[in-house]
Amino acid sequence: MHISAGSIRLRHQRQGAHARFIAGKTSLSLGSQRPVGGRKTGLQQMSKWIRPIIKWLWRALMDLLPSKWHVAMDHYRINGKFPNLRHPRTLNEKISYRKLYDRDARMPALVDKLAVKEYMATRFGLDFVIPALATFESEKEIDFTALPYPCVIKANHGSSLNVFLKERPANEAKIRRRLRGFLRHSYHKVTEEWAYSQVPRRLLVEPLIDGGEYGLDDYKFHTFDGRVFAIEVVTDRYTEHAGAVFDPDWNEIPAEMGNPRSSKYIPRPRDFDKMLRYAKEIGEGFSYVRVDFYEINGKAIFGEITFYPGGGLDKIKPAEYDEIFGRQWSLKPPLPADFAMIEQKVRKVLVYRLGSLGDTVVALPCLHLIARKFPQAERVLLTNFPTHAVAAASATVLGDSGLIHRYMRYTVGTRRPAELLRLAWQIRRLKPDLLVYMMNVRPWRDIQRDWFFFRLAGLRRAVGFRNEEGHTHLFNPDTGLWESEAARLGRLIDELGDVNVDDLANWSLRLTSPERAAATFALGSLARKPLIVCGPGTKMQAKDWGQENWKALITRLALEYPEFGLAMVGAEEDAAMSDFVAEQWTGPKINLCGKLTPRETAAVFEHASVFLGPDSGPMHLAAIARVPCVIAFAARRPPGIWFPVGSQHQIIYHQTSCFDCKLQTCVVEARRCLSSITVDEMAAAVSRALGRVEFQQRKTFTFTHLWE
Repeated sequence: MHISAGSIRLRHQRQGAHARFIAGKTSLSLGSQRPVGGRKTGLQQMSKWIRPIIKWLWRALMDLLPSKWHVAMDHYRINGKFPNLRHPRTLNEKISYRKLYDRDARMPALVDKLAVKEYMATRFGLDFVIPALATFESEKEIDFTALPYPCVIKANHGSSLNVFLKERPANEAKIRRRLRGFLRHSYHKVTEEWAYSQVPRRLLVEPLIDGGEYGLDDYKFHTFDGRVFAIEVVTDRYTEHAGAVFDPDWNEIPAEMGNPRSSKYIPRPRDFDKMLRYAKEIGEGFSYVRVDFYEINGKAIFGEITFYPGGGLDKIKPAEYDEIFGRQWSLKPPLPADFAMIEQKVRKVLVYRLGSLGDTVVALPCLHLIARKFPQAERVLLTNFPTHAVAAASATVLGDSGLIHRYMRYTVGTRRPAELLRLAWQIRRLKPDLLVYMMNVRPWRDIQRDWFFFRLAGLRRAVGFRNEEGHTHLFNPDTGLWESEAARLGRLIDELGDVNVDDLANWSLRLTSPERAAATFALGSLARKPLIVCGPGTKMQAKDWGQENWKALITRLALEYPEFGLAMVGAEEDAAMSDFVAEQWTGPKINLCGKLTPRETAAVFEHASVFLGPDSGPMHLAAIARVPCVIAFAARRPPGIWFPVGSQHQIIYHQTSCFDCKLQTCVVEARRCLSSITVDEMAAAVSRALGRVEFQQRKTFTFTHLWE
């Protein structure tokens, strides 16, 4: 196709059908041509005017639709069916999913045709890229008398925005209008490919590489997590645009990826090994990326990187190969069907999490993630009224941390229709834009029932309602431990981002200066001494090691650590037990049970050298203060799930034959998993925690099987 007596050749090529809807704004069409010597029929002449109008109307309609509908309609137009964006299986569905939800900050620089040259040249050498001879921010800056012909002028923020020049054009104004159209063209709006929206728009000039009559062959390496699965070859780019697909051993795969299969023999490129090696290196760290190369004079030359091949609209034949390619791509778990929070401003977030002190503390990494993700949104916690006199309410734990702004409460387990209707009405009045579901492990039918209730309450977008695997703890055979509750919650909502439970900064309660001052004042002179903190109380009989055991341990430690002070912590109901346990302590001591808030108690732990207690809320407070914990841990749940965060702890866990009983009151077995823990065992653990033995002899936890 030529302009002005053939001096200028404009070619607009799209690797797929999607861009054919980018009406004449981006380039001239390469549609069907009239046979030589033939005459256009009346219908063909009408089509010349009608087709651009239809394309313009289609684009205008798509611009009015939400992004998700736009992507779905395009997919339907090409494939005859709507994509499954809730559980994408095929390659094209997963590309569509990526367009809507993947905002990887690395992608924009790699799809920028100018920036990626610098990156590749730095990484692999200047001879690996086609050089940029000049760059311009405006078409007005171009001096056509100074261009090195033949050349190609490209826009850097999209695909196929090219002008090919064999020589200086006779009509420079027309070319400038075309280039101005490129710079004004919002490629990302037409394709919904987010990465291009982040690219600053430029024009660049490249030398025009002579590919002969048929053009250069294009080698496209489909790479999954650094593993090349297939190589798509596009040949005859100036004529029929055919191709073929090969595996890494250059065996042909009987599939088409948007182009008809070529009838020609396609030899393995001479520099194939380098292409393969570079594609693996470039693809490392990306779940899926396509890396394109040319071969010029037997040498591999970088073409481009794309994260959206064909816009997810290249029809793959046979259809089963779309699924075969899709299975190679390990996506993060899918989003709910109506989830569009990335495109819409979230003003209110409702977080659903029940429980008291420990349940709230283990949810801290998720609450920090939600606060980072939606810093401007009002965050409301839907939780329960305390179920026990010694149980701390979530509000007393989170306080003025800013992680949650206000609370909604109801009676846990209620079946009263009036209370449930009142709760649904409160949620409707709140009008949250998003629900973050962070419940403890429960039956799948209960999770489905919860979702039905929230739908009735007006919620349409949610995070955390996933398949059953997301609501179970995974087992690690290497450690013998189950996944922690904090890690499971992070996996449940990982579509919001990485929770990173190993970073203790994500466990911060954001204690205030007055709270720390209250703790220091309460400790008095003990704030200046090495301190043992003990919290023997628990609201659950099945977790109680027994006050006689705790008293024997504290009496022994008083002799071994005379230089230490002792602080007893817990609820007001634990005060009498704490007095009994500390009765034989001969050094300075204080009973703070019921005298401090949970947050002030957390500030007390900042003074502690070690914490002693059962599996309880204070244990989690001590752990996030980075205090070594020595815990008589009941085996009512599998090991690991409720262990404190960190590796500095001494967890005494006896895995009896009745472990994972989930009992709150243990009568038949008489708490055998706890009664088998001796005072000597706990005292030795305290010695390890305080560093009184060699580091090499320390253990993170004592894991004993007591099968009978």
